Amino acid sequence: GTAAQIELAAIELADALESASQALRVPLLAVACTDSPEFLADPGNDALVQRLERDLMARLQRVSNVQFVGAEQLRGWYPVLDHHDARGEHLGHIPYTAAYFAALATLLARRLDALRRSPFKVIVLDCDNTLWRGVVGEDGPTGVQLTPAFLALQRFMVAQHDAGMLIAICSKNNEEDVEEIFSLRPEMPLLRHHVVAWRVNWDPKSSNIRALAAELDLGLDSFIFVDDNRKECAEVAEQCPEVLTVLLPEVEEDIPDFLAHVWAFDHWQTTTDDKNRTTVYAQKLERGKVEKQASNIADFIANLQLAIDVQAVRPEHLPRVAQLTQRTNQFNLTTVRRTEGEIQQLLRDGFQCLTVDVSDRFGDYGLVGAVIYRGDGEALVVDSFLLSCRALGRGVEHFIVRHLGSQARTAGLQRVDLSFVPTAKNSPARQFLESFGPDLRRDAAGASVFRLPVAFAESVSYRPDAAVVVPEEGASRKTKAPVNSRERADYARIALELRSPAAVAEKARARNRLARTIAPADLPKTGLERRLAEMWADMLGVDQVGVHDDFFDLGGSSLLAVQLLSRIIDTFANENLTLSSVLAAPTVEEFGRLLEAGGATEYRSLVPMRARGSRPPFYCVHGAGGNVLSLRDLAMAMPADLPFYCLQARGLDGRTEPFHSVEETAAHYVKEIRDFQPSGPYYFGGGCYGGLVALEMARQLREQQQDVGLLTLIDTYNHAYGSMLPKPMFLYYNARFVLRRAIHHLTRLAQLEAGERGQYLRGRLAGLQRHLRGFGSVVSGRVRTQVVGDPPPGIPMPESHHGDFHRTLARVVDANLEAQRKFVPKPYDGSVLLFRAGDRFVEPYQDRYLGWGPVIRGRIEDHVVPGNHADFTFQPFVQVLAERLDLSLREAEQHSDD
Repeated sequence: GTAAQIELAAIELADALESASQALRVPLLAVACTDSPEFLADPGNDALVQRLERDLMARLQRVSNVQFVGAEQLRGWYPVLDHHDARGEHLGHIPYTAAYFAALATLLARRLDALRRSPFKVIVLDCDNTLWRGVVGEDGPTGVQLTPAFLALQRFMVAQHDAGMLIAICSKNNEEDVEEIFSLRPEMPLLRHHVVAWRVNWDPKSSNIRALAAELDLGLDSFIFVDDNRKECAEVAEQCPEVLTVLLPEVEEDIPDFLAHVWAFDHWQTTTDDKNRTTVYAQKLERGKVEKQASNIADFIANLQLAIDVQAVRPEHLPRVAQLTQRTNQFNLTTVRRTEGEIQQLLRDGFQCLTVDVSDRFGDYGLVGAVIYRGDGEALVVDSFLLSCRALGRGVEHFIVRHLGSQARTAGLQRVDLSFVPTAKNSPARQFLESFGPDLRRDAAGASVFRLPVAFAESVSYRPDAAVVVPEEGASRKTKAPVNSRERADYARIALELRSPAAVAEKARARNRLARTIAPADLPKTGLERRLAEMWADMLGVDQVGVHDDFFDLGGSSLLAVQLLSRIIDTFANENLTLSSVLAAPTVEEFGRLLEAGGATEYRSLVPMRARGSRPPFYCVHGAGGNVLSLRDLAMAMPADLPFYCLQARGLDGRTEPFHSVEETAAHYVKEIRDFQPSGPYYFGGGCYGGLVALEMARQLREQQQDVGLLTLIDTYNHAYGSMLPKPMFLYYNARFVLRRAIHHLTRLAQLEAGERGQYLRGRLAGLQRHLRGFGSVVSGRVRTQVVGDPPPGIPMPESHHGDFHRTLARVVDANLEAQRKFVPKPYDGSVLLFRAGDRFVEPYQDRYLGWGPVIRGRIEDHVVPGNHADFTFQPFVQVLAERLDLSLREAEQHSDD
C-alpha cells in the first residue's frame, strides 16, 4: 500500500484501540512488531514506520486503559538477530521465526505480570559492592570505585525512583562514612534526596528492614531488597520471607542486563502521584517528627491546616483511582480490585465516583482516596470506599462520610449504606465503622452493612482523642510470617537464566518435552525418515516420533505446521511443497514418500482433511488468505463419520495463476468437486470470503441441475448490501453513519495537541471521502458495491492492505480481495444456514442476516455462536459451531434420503 494508506491504517488502529478501551473492562496491551527487512530496506518506509510508531505511542499514552509497547522496546529487551521468516510468510502468512515468537510471548508474559501482581513500593539497597565497588570503611569515600556497571545500577535506581518507587538504604557501615560518600562523590547518579529513609548500622539487615517498614508504614511484601552478599540475602529471606530478595550477579559487568530483566522492577503504569511519592513520604516523615513533639494529638491536627477536596472523578484521574483499588489495604471497606475499564463500565452503569485530594502546611498528599456509589431505592449505597494510609488519623474519612450524607440528602435519599468485607489487613476500616455504634450494623454472610441515616452521616465528626489507631504493618510482623499469599514469579532466576529469546524457547521445549515409547515397527527405517522424525519431534516437543504418528494428532497446530514445512523446504531444497502437503501427508512415512517423489504433484484445490467416513462429504472453502490449514480445527471438531474436504486457492504453489473473480473461482471449485463426486446432493460452505464463493458455487450447481443439500455461510457479510437497499433507506443509514463518525472525530480532534491535529484530520478526511464517494454513487445509480459502516472485524479491505507479504502469497490475497470487492451476488432461490459470531467490536449490518436478506429467496436459518470473527472457528469456540453444523447436516441428509 501507499504511505497514505499505511498512515490511514495506523490512525484507524488508534481509533479502534480507543473505542475498545471504552467498551472493555480489562486493560489492552498493544505491541508493535518488527516489519520485514525487505520492506524496511527502503529508507522511506523505515522512516515512515518509525514516525507512525512514535505518533501511535504519543496518542495512546493519553488513552486510558491502553498500554503500547513499541518495536524498539521489544528489541531492547529481547533482541532477535533473524526475526523474519520469509518462507513461513509465503506458506501461511506467518512472518516470524520461532525465536521472535518466543520474544513476543516473553514480553506479553512480562507485561501481564506487571498488571496482575501486587505492586512493589520500596527498594532497599545495600551500599558496599552494591552501589559502588569497594568498602567505604576501608577504602574511604574517595577510594571506592564508580565503575560503569555500578553507575548503570545507580541510574537504574534513579529511574525507579522517578517511576514512583521509594529508595531506602540498609547497610552495615558507619553512618558518617555513607553520609560522606554522598556528599563527596557528586558524579553519583543516586543522590541523597532520592533516598527517603535509611538504616546504616551493624544490626541484622532483617531487623533494619522491619524498622524501615514501620517508619514508612508499609507492608514487608511491598519491599525489594538488593544486595551483593549471598549470606545477607539468605538472612533477610529467612527472617523476612515477605520481602523479595534480589542477589546481584557475581560478575560485575552482568549487573545492568540482570536488573533490566528483573520483572519485579516493571511498572504497568506510572501516575503523577507515583512520580511525587518520595516527596510525599518525606513530608509524612516530617509530620511524624512534629507529631512526636506536639503536646497532644488535637493540637497537632489543629496546626496541620488540613485542606480536603472531594469532587467527581475526572477522566485523567481514572488510572490513579484504579491504582488505589489495587494497592490500598488498610482503609478499604470491600477491597474490590478494579481496572480502569471496570471503573468506566460502572460509571456507564449509573455509578458515581468521587476522588479525594488532601494537603496541609507541609505539602500536598495527592489524590489519596476514592468512593464509588450509586442510589438504590431509598439509600446511597457505597460500593467502594478507600483511603491511602498516609491520610488516615487526620479526620479525612469523617469528612468523606459527611460529604456522602450531603449527597444523599440532595438526592432525596434517607440513608448512606456502607458495605464492609473484612480482610486480614483492613482493621482500620473496621474500627472506623464500629465507632458509629452497634445499632447501625447489619451482618450478612461474610460481610456487614452500616446503615447511617442522612442526619447521622452529616453529623459525623472527628475526635482526635478517639482516633482510629493505624497499625504499623512493618512493626506488627515481629514474628516470622509465612510468605505472602500472592504468587510470585522466580524473578532472579528469570533474570539470570531466561533473559534471551533463545533461552526461553529452549526452556519451553525442554519443559514440555514428552517421553514416548515407539513400537519397533514404527521406528524410522531410512535416513530420510530419521531426519523427518527428528524434525517432527523437535517441533512437537516430544522425544521421538514414529513413522505412522500423525503430526496433528500429536498436537501440531497451523503455526507449527508452517514452521515445520519451512524447515523441510530449507533442509531438502524442495520448492514444490505447500501447506496442503502437510495435510495430505501428515506422517513421517507419507511425507517421506512425497519427498522421494520429488514433492512435485499436480496442484489441486480440493484437499482432504478427513477422507474416510460413511456420510456424504462436506466441502469447506478457504478465506481471503487462500490456505486451508486454519479450517483444521473445524474439521477435527466434526464427527469421525463425516468426510471433510477443503478447497484451497489457486496460486499458492507459485506456479498457477490465482483467480480474480468469485465467479471463476466458484466454477473451478465446482469442477474439482464434481470430478471427485459427479452428482449431488452437495453439502458445503465457507467463512468470510469463502462464504461468497460457496454461495456462487451453490447457484452454479443449481444451474447445472444439481441438488444442493446444504449451503452454509459462516459469518460472511454481503459487501454489496448497500446497492441492494432502496435508495432512501441506504441514504438514511449512510447519512446517519457519516454524521455519527463526524461527531466522534470532531470530539477527538478537540482532545489532541495542536501539532497532531493536521495529521489526524488528513487521515480522517480520507476515510470520510470513501463513504461520501459511495454515498454519491448510489444517488447517481452507478454503484456496484458499497459497504455500510466500517468493514467487519477480520475482513481486510483492499484500501488498507499494506502488509509486506511474500509476492506469491500477496498475489493470492490481492486476487481474493479484488474478487470480494467487485462481487455482486445474484439472487439465490435456495435456503441458507447462516452462523453469526456473537462478539462484535463494530456496529453490525442493519440487516439481521448480515446483508443477505435481499439475496436469499429461500429460508435463512441463522444461529449466533460464541467468539468473534477471527477466532470462533478455533478452539475452544469451534465446538459449538461444529455441533450446530453437524445437527443441520444430519437433518439435511435425512431430508435428502426421504
